[in-house]
Amino acid sequence: MEPEFDRPVKELKRFAKVKLLPEETKEIGFELSWRDFAAFHPAKHHWCVPEGNYRVILAANAATEIDSRQITINA
Repeated sequence: MEPEFDRPVKELKRFAKVKLLPEETKEIGFELSWRDFAAFHPAKHHWCVPEGNYRVILAANAATEIDSRQITINA
């Protein structure tokens, strides 16, 4: 499925700064809404959620991915 318009390769949508001691673990959670996937459509002049496959990434920083999941959004 070809996108109707270009989007950045990665977009930061949610983050949490978590301080951990060595060997310490913590569980954190996020809920993503339609707004997290929305983009301004340049031709239609409104916000929309383009159909398609999205990769949601858990990362320590921009260069260090920890895990990821693929999701599909249909109309």
